[in-house]
Amino acid sequence: MLRNPPLHRKPYDLMSVNHFAIYFCLGMIIPHNYILCILLSIVWELFETGITRNSTAYALTKKYWFVPEYYWNENHLNKKMDILFNILGYITGSVFNMFLL
Repeated sequence: MLRNPPLHRKPYDLMSVNHFAIYFCLGMIIPHNYILCILLSIVWELFETGITRNSTAYALTKKYWFVPEYYWNENHLNKKMDILFNILGYITGSVFNMFLL
């Protein structure tokens, strides 16, 4: 198993905006399903962790994934902040959906 030290050490970054926007859209489409939001967030972060710990997946992701390694090879604080931005985006999208209907 490949265990590289996290390259990304900031708690939030440009991808935080991306996380917020994706979950905002999810909240607009499927509002008020907070368990789904949290489960999707956790599963995605576990997926990213799996990629960074498996040498084959790491090499393939580094070679073919369009998102730079800097953003997906991250520390635990950034992973927690990603989940927080997901939840905030989802709540905002869900609330925004109520005002449109």
